[in-house]
Amino acid sequence: MAKQSERKDFKVTNISVDTALESAAFLAGVRIISEDEGSLPFVMYERSADGLSVNKATGHSLYPVLHDLWNPEVSAGEGVEALTAHALMTGNGFAGIVRVDGQVRALYPWQPEQVRVKAENGNITYEHQEKGVWKPYPRTDVLHLKGLTLTGTYGDSLLHRARHVIGLTLSTQERSEERRVGKEC
Repeated sequence: MAKQSERKDFKVTNISVDTALESAAFLAGVRIISEDEGSLPFVMYERSADGLSVNKATGHSLYPVLHDLWNPEVSAGEGVEALTAHALMTGNGFAGIVRVDGQVRALYPWQPEQVRVKAENGNITYEHQEKGVWKPYPRTDVLHLKGLTLTGTYGDSLLHRARHVIGLTLSTQERSEERRVGKEC
């Protein structure tokens, strides 16, 4: 059994995405929700000219991006899963929008820690860190999936809100493992 001085203490200030995902309960919750969202088909609809019916918008240039492939490396399901997981954990999921001739052709998921949201005078802009440099983006070039939001501008981080519980869960999980290993010896 580990000595007291060798034990990890999960201080509430040390809970990051990586440490939180070491919690079996936290990981399971994030996986269940994000994988379920990623498995759902994303279908765009458009209203008919007379406004009386709604049909699949399969001819819309955005349809294949949202329904099939976000980009050559990321399927639509994987993209939704990634943004949902980010939004669940950090409060925000981001993807850069790539346009060709004014039409959306690709979405590229961004890591939340590499994005800053700026809200000034009712105008929201984004900065994305690319190769160590913060590059500005207008709101129209970023897909922003917010988790629980208290402001409407930026999602609230569940990791920050639940850091005490996650730390306690990780400590309990570790102590249980230490006891189990101690009994096997």
